[in-house]
Order: sequence, then C-alpha cells, then structure tokens
Amino acid sequence: PVAWVPRLRGGLPYLPTALSHGAKLAACWIPGALAARAYEQEAYDGTVKEAVTRAVKGGCFAVGLLILLTQLTLTAKFAAMGMESPQLGDSYETDLILNGAASELIADAVFEAIAIVGWRVIRCTAEIPPDDPWN
Repeated sequence: PVAWVPRLRGGLPYLPTALSHGAKLAACWIPGALAARAYEQEAYDGTVKEAVTRAVKGGCFAVGLLILLTQLTLTAKFAAMGMESPQLGDSYETDLILNGAASELIADAVFEAIAIVGWRVIRCTAEIPPDDPWN
C-alpha cells in the first residue's frame, strides 16, 4: 500500500492497487472488443452464437495484450533493480514473481471470460427490444 492512502479500514490501502489493476484490464478489454467488433448491433441483437463468437475473439485479443503488458511490466521491474529479463529457474525469488504473475494472468483471463461471455449470453437472450435509434 502507498503511504498517502489513509488507513481507515483494513482493505482501504489496497484500493489504489485494485483500481490500477482494473484499469489495466479495461485497457486490454476495450481494444479487444473493438478488434472483434463487439460493439456492433449484431453482437447484441443477433444470435447467441454470434455474441459468444465476438466475445471470445475480443477476449483472445485482450488476453494477448494482457500477456504482452505483463511481460513488459516484469522486464521493466527487473531492469529497475539492475537485473536481466526474468527467466524461470534463475532463482527462487524470480520463480515466485513469475509464478505469481502467471497465476494472476490465468485468474484474470478465466474470470473475465466467464463474466463477459455470461453477460453477452444473458443480454442476447433477454427480452430486451433491439436497439433502434429511430423508434
């Protein structure tokens, strides 16, 4: 936790970290959704198959960005400490950092996929009238 965050409650010091992590995920998922054209009307008002396909395509793009961003972040972190790019097996400490980053990536990808695909299926099958700007 950072020093400038007030220590009023137990979880409050972790709020900036959580917000930063959420912003990183959003910065990956938004380009993924744009690349998969997940904001087009057919993605919402079409079939469930179309909605899921676009969500999965966007998710694959977003996870690729997230992996790339994580690799760059880890490389920069190790460079700031005067170390070379991390490799598994270099040391126990390096392995802990890399395994932690890998488990965080896996958790992010799985939970975001469940949430986004689930929301797409619910939105597509709900009795919401199609988006029509002229009505």
